[in-house]
Amino acid sequence: MDDIFKEVDEELREERLTKIWKRIGPYVIGILSGAIIITSAVIGYREYDETQRQNWGVQFAEAMNLSEEGNWQESLDLFDTLTEKTNLGYKTLSLFQAASLYAKNGNKEKALEIYQSLENKALDENFRDLATLMLIYLQFDNADPEILEKRIEKLASKGNPWYYNAVELKGFLFAKQKNKEKQIEIFNILSKDNKAPEGVRTRANDMLAILGEEPQK
Repeated sequence: MDDIFKEVDEELREERLTKIWKRIGPYVIGILSGAIIITSAVIGYREYDETQRQNWGVQFAEAMNLSEEGNWQESLDLFDTLTEKTNLGYKTLSLFQAASLYAKNGNKEKALEIYQSLENKALDENFRDLATLMLIYLQFDNADPEILEKRIEKLASKGNPWYYNAVELKGFLFAKQKNKEKQIEIFNILSKDNKAPEGVRTRANDMLAILGEEPQK
């Protein structure tokens, strides 16, 4: 009888873990959108005249609006145009947005292809690391855990702008491997870090609750 209860309890934990993991997807995409919006306001000012930059900015904003309205193909077409004729800054931003749209619409292979290219050739290290983060998320369910862990470790150092996202993914990787001790360690780190984003801390507390642990003070 005890074995039956243990099995049911394990199934409930797996179900709750799956629900929390599904909440990560929109959050990670939100990271990307936020980075794009902030950076698009300041990027690319050295290479072209003001009129040209303004035109690109208008087109980029239009492509973003089309995406938000659900006109994904029109948005993709415009981002593709921007990648061909703009400077390196807007090209990088447009590629990130295009990859995000491909991922949302089920074309995972195309999204992975773009992110892999950005990981190697993006404008600067922060964008290359962001591409790595997106690759980890998209490959999380199927990739070799050792490969994922190496990618995550690259980002999981304080000072990296994607530190908290990487540490959270490390915790979910340990969950996937059913390593309870490491899960508790990681999610406690996030739970008690006042500098961590609120969503990250909330999910860390949820994970600790699933594991039957009280957050450390």
